[in-house]
Amino acid sequence: PSITRVGGHLSVRFHNALTSIDLPILSSVGGYLRIRKNSALTSLPLRARKEVGGYLELGACEAFAQCLADALVKQVRAGKGIGGEVKIYSNNESCTCEELHGVLEARCP
Repeated sequence: PSITRVGGHLSVRFHNALTSIDLPILSSVGGYLRIRKNSALTSLPLRARKEVGGYLELGACEAFAQCLADALVKQVRAGKGIGGEVKIYSNNESCTCEELHGVLEARCP
């Protein structure tokens, strides 16, 4: 995918079979970024995300590692930041994350 910027909102919700959201060069979302209730989601590559103009929500993704969600928030805040509230909840707390070859990977029991 060659999307670098979304001028409005980006919402991915209620996709029970979705395991990955791969937008490797997306750097900016002008409105909110909402990723919610995607029960099989395990991968959200973090490479270029630097700005969210509105709120950032990543929650109720039971298979998604909480440490990856925390890393996404840290990465965006280190860039141009988050313009609204941060809502991170109900993700997989039993995972650990480590960087391998420059990529953050989660290991979940």
